[in-house]
Amino acid sequence: MIITTRFVPKNRDAFSVWPFVFIKPEKNNDQRLIEHEKLQCKEQKYFLVLPWLLCYWLSKKFRLGAELRAYRRQVKSKDITVGKAAHQLSKSNFGLSYIGAVKELRRKAA
Repeated sequence: MIITTRFVPKNRDAFSVWPFVFIKPEKNNDQRLIEHEKLQCKEQKYFLVLPWLLCYWLSKKFRLGAELRAYRRQVKSKDITVGKAAHQLSKSNFGLSYIGAVKELRRKAA
């Protein structure tokens, strides 16, 4: 279920807590962003919501892995290009350059 709200953290456009996707009003029509959050909702449901969220919030490594998995699935389904995904990752707080993000996205998941 998608909920449009202004109560999204300043450094984000959206976030998900299964089964909800909370999105800023100005991003309400961004289908790529919505798909990204839906993929993370599926992971939350599979791994149990509370443990997944705790790991996501407390571990930068887990958060990067979750973002990479979601972006890789989007790239595989041709919902987003590697370049666009790398751009989004390089804007995030992971310390990745654009080139570093491209390399991570192309790396096979362990």
